[in-house]
Amino acid sequence: MESQAFSASFGDELSRCATMIERYIVSLVNVAYYACFHKQNEDAPATTAAAKSTAFKETRDRLLALAVRAEKLTSSEKIGPADMKGLVCRDFLQELHCCSQVANNELLQVLNHENTEPISGYEGPPPLSKIPTHLRNCTLGFVQIFHFFRKLPVQEQYHISALQARVLERELKTDLLGPWTRQVETLHSTIGWILLSDSHFQQKLNEYKSKTQAEPGALAFNEWLRYEIRQ
Repeated sequence: MESQAFSASFGDELSRCATMIERYIVSLVNVAYYACFHKQNEDAPATTAAAKSTAFKETRDRLLALAVRAEKLTSSEKIGPADMKGLVCRDFLQELHCCSQVANNELLQVLNHENTEPISGYEGPPPLSKIPTHLRNCTLGFVQIFHFFRKLPVQEQYHISALQARVLERELKTDLLGPWTRQVETLHSTIGWILLSDSHFQQKLNEYKSKTQAEPGALAFNEWLRYEIRQ
């Protein structure tokens, strides 16, 4: 069915979808890292700081397990509809949603604390308040993609005409993947900018650069963030 009905461009969209899922997961890890290691948590009593560190590591490990599943597709030479249907399944959606909720709840605690008990001499980046909306948009977009693949027939007994295939390809590319890509990219770039502009994390980055032979600019930031997340 895949070779007869769907065009090669549909395979490109499937690859793009798998790549964006990986990017979405990375963005969620970054949000969880920022929230759990925010200045207010690291300045809190040791028990609170330890609990936040544990919460991050648990969420990180769950997300990285999902990333491994997605990477199996992005590293393959060809991705078919059945492959994506197998990846974007109910348990994948539920686990991703649960991790997003954890990151969002941790971030809301940070935002609430900033509003009620601001830290003297410290001000969080203004775009921080927009992250919960970005998280919600990304979740809703992924749910729509999940429903698309859930309804996509891949068994051999189901025949899809060339016209039906074109309609499905257009729906995935234009109606679903296009908007969701923009949502994920917005989340990814916003949390990246927040990490770069937050004085607390700038200090962490500067300490890392002083101890290592990190490359300048964005490369140093990426190296530092990978180091922090893997600890």
